[in-house]
Amino acid sequence: MSLRTLTERISLTKTKMPAVTVTMENIDPHYRSEALTYAPCNQQSQFHKLKCGHTVRTNPGAPCGRNCSIADPEDSFICHMCIILIYDPSLTEDNCSSNIRYMLGDLGRWQMADAEEDIAEQMAKGLRPSDPAKAQDWLGDFFNEYGDAYTEKKVEKKMVEKKMVEKQKVEKQKVEKQKQKQKQKQKKRKRVLEDRRSILSENAVRNDREGRTLSGKRQRV
Repeated sequence: MSLRTLTERISLTKTKMPAVTVTMENIDPHYRSEALTYAPCNQQSQFHKLKCGHTVRTNPGAPCGRNCSIADPEDSFICHMCIILIYDPSLTEDNCSSNIRYMLGDLGRWQMADAEEDIAEQMAKGLRPSDPAKAQDWLGDFFNEYGDAYTEKKVEKKMVEKKMVEKQKVEKQKVEKQKQKQKQKQKKRKRVLEDRRSILSENAVRNDREGRTLSGKRQRV
């Protein structure tokens, strides 16, 4: 998993910071490797986010499976939450436990037996074992632990640069409009001059004809 495509909105409660949109620029370069240990579905983390929406805990460094949100050709993980929800629809991730026996214990006797059988079938099919885990605000956890890893300088610089580019674009558009207006004025002036020349030329021809006519009459007289 790369932080280059990371954009999440989080609330940094312990650091008393407001909700912010976080990108890679918000994480100090010295802390980015550490940040990845908090993120699910990457080689440095022991958490995986599944397509079903549930989170599981595995051995650190376990590669993603086919049922991970970031799919991988490896075998899928067992999702105990999905199995137990069949028998107890009221279960939520907030009250899930890595102790699967404890979670199964809340079911009735026969439901518990059926759930255990479903889990055994999943294991027999080659699905990898995992433990249920609560949904994570992993970026929030990371920044609450490493508050000094958060930086706004690069983001502010990027925003300033963006505004500068937009300003230059607007100014360029203004210059282009002025050039177009100037060209239109020049074309208009050119047409006016051409019209005047045409009128003057016609008048000159007319006057020349009239002059010749008068000259001929005088000669006849």
